[in-house]
Amino acid sequence: MTNFLRAIEKDYFEENPYHNNTHAADVLQTLHAMLQGMDGEAILKPTSLQLLAVLLGAVIHDVGHPGYNNFFQQSSHSDIALCYNDQSVLENMHLALAFRKLLGGKKKETVNIFANMETEDIATCRKLMIQAVLGTDMSTHFQSVNDVKKNIAIFQKKKQKKKKDDDEETSNNSYTDDDDDEDEDDEELKTTTWKILHYMMHAADISNGAKRKEIAVQWADRCLEEFFQQGDTEQKMGLPVSPLCDRHTVSRPESQSGFIEFIIQPTFEALEGLLPKEKQRSSMNGGSNGNGSSSRPSDNKVLSFGDLSIHEEILEELQRSNNSGWSNDDDEDDNDDEDSQSVYDC
Repeated sequence: MTNFLRAIEKDYFEENPYHNNTHAADVLQTLHAMLQGMDGEAILKPTSLQLLAVLLGAVIHDVGHPGYNNFFQQSSHSDIALCYNDQSVLENMHLALAFRKLLGGKKKETVNIFANMETEDIATCRKLMIQAVLGTDMSTHFQSVNDVKKNIAIFQKKKQKKKKDDDEETSNNSYTDDDDDEDEDDEELKTTTWKILHYMMHAADISNGAKRKEIAVQWADRCLEEFFQQGDTEQKMGLPVSPLCDRHTVSRPESQSGFIEFIIQPTFEALEGLLPKEKQRSSMNGGSNGNGSSSRPSDNKVLSFGDLSIHEEILEELQRSNNSGWSNDDDEDDNDDEDSQSVYDC
């Protein structure tokens, strides 16, 4: 596992302001916080294979990211866009890059974490990892939020039924027709659990604005700088500049305001019916600060997903630093490393 993690980390590009190995570590840690700090694992009770798949999904979910989003890949007709027919281009590439190390003719035994697993478990884990990483494609975000609300309702109904059945169980252990129904209910519960679990990975991936101010502002700056580098490239290539990618017109606070209100807030509110609210308010304060180091909160202010007060503090800080001389015209690095292009081979 250590060899695999090191190999994956090397395929994240350090020069990316945002989509780098620190982002991957942050998503993994945030997901861990949601599972442990929010009691997500205790409530959902996922199988060991589901847990392995979602954590590995967080590790690989942006591996090999070139620093240019799906919109750019499609509009520029990049090799990977042509390879994946404009469908979840980067997400498919991340998966292919990771699985080439583990499966197929070019697999590397020194990093093969599947080596001692049963064939059926490998197939299941791969299937779940694919679902988890494809679920990070923002083009499916709103459908995911709607779906998870329905899945949480189903999950709670199944859990209540299972508890009732267990409570009413008699001393008669003989086989009955109800046993078939119980097996079917257990399988449906397992499927619903997985849908919620990989939604939580997607939530962790976009959770920057749900963290305390000092962390959220750093990640916002990094994300915007990567967007601006893309916008610079699009202008040079004569392509339409993607939304939020024009460094001369985009406002830092305004760019984050809509994302927080219409994306982040509903994403975590959808989980309120599942995860204890008091746990939500205490588990999102940690995480990486964008420079590879972790931080603890300096005060007791934490996020309540039903209250925008913390979001307002983030926007106020962005506005203050914007007014005090934050520049949209940082020098652009030229990262034309031909060797790195091998990770995009179909």
